[in-house]
Amino acid sequence: MKTAQMFIVTAVFLVSLIFTVQNLVFNYSFIDFQETFRDNDYVFTNIKNNIQYVLDNSKDCESAKDNAGELFSLLGQQMVSGYVFDFDYKLNCTNWKNTPPNPCPLKVRLKMVKMVKGKKSVESEGMFCFYRNS
Repeated sequence: MKTAQMFIVTAVFLVSLIFTVQNLVFNYSFIDFQETFRDNDYVFTNIKNNIQYVLDNSKDCESAKDNAGELFSLLGQQMVSGYVFDFDYKLNCTNWKNTPPNPCPLKVRLKMVKMVKGKKSVESEGMFCFYRNS
């Protein structure tokens, strides 16, 4: 066997060895991006903080109704980071000054759906009760 032939055989062998090792490494280093969206606590917490802020900074129950309606309308129309939101809320003005354990003035049902490539991947739902902090 001549030197040039040995060089070509060695090059083919090394390329196939590198390709095999690369495939093995990629199989073990795959990142599951959906795993980060399985825990939706940060999204729930952020929305709950915004709802609480609206409730705390409203002068009276009527302005709270307007402000909450505006917030829920805004969130319902937008697709934030791939999330689709669905809200149902009930603001009871007779409970406006209540504190726990009395009935809360604002009850919110929040449903979030994480969309990946146009399909549902994660769905979370919760019922929350809000009181004024001021």
